[in-house]
Amino acid sequence: MGISSGALVYLYQSNKKEVSSTIPEVTEVEIPIVTITPAVARSLITADTEKNIDTTAGSTAVLKTIAKELEETTGTDSIKNIYLTEKATIFTKNETGGIQQNTGIKKLLSVWSNKMPALLSRSFSKEFMLGVYSSNSGRNMPFLILTTNSYEQTFAGMFKWENNILSDFYKLFGLSTKQATQSFRDYVIRGNDVRILKNQNGETLMLYSFINKDMLVVTTNEEVLNKILFKLK
Repeated sequence: MGISSGALVYLYQSNKKEVSSTIPEVTEVEIPIVTITPAVARSLITADTEKNIDTTAGSTAVLKTIAKELEETTGTDSIKNIYLTEKATIFTKNETGGIQQNTGIKKLLSVWSNKMPALLSRSFSKEFMLGVYSSNSGRNMPFLILTTNSYEQTFAGMFKWENNILSDFYKLFGLSTKQATQSFRDYVIRGNDVRILKNQNGETLMLYSFINKDMLVVTTNEEVLNKILFKLK
């Protein structure tokens, strides 16, 4: 039995509809744009100069650069802010690119080998400032300003860290560890309670002080602390 041309057209159109109905509809998906703030110099006190260190270079390179910055004088009675950054990849609809962004305290702790109690490290907020103060005599002295989200926890953690803080802090700045023959003692500087570690000659090796309930300063000299207090008050 023959099939007319009209029937052939009908069969073709019917099959075409069946095939087309099985093809999934393609919907254009909008790729979200992730906004990452580019790295900018951030400091908890005003600084005279800034130095950016890219942490993607690795822990050894970062610590060497920090030690190098400690040696370089930026002028008398001046503060250098050393801020850490890392590379981040961003994806947009049309391209993929890289950008430098600031890091928080966790990154510093990850590149710095230390014996800080977990109780203490967990108490810190993201913001911190690593820096060097160049005195009028040309002496360079390091400091670290930390912020806390739990004053009580940070306070207790600092006491636990006192046995290792000298070697840990000197290691951060590439300094030769000095021998302490005493333990930390309480002092008062510009109305602030300060814990100071001295050697047998009465020279200060290390000190730390809570500027307020949210901020802690660790440094090697009273002169640095005085400068920071002057900047903050």
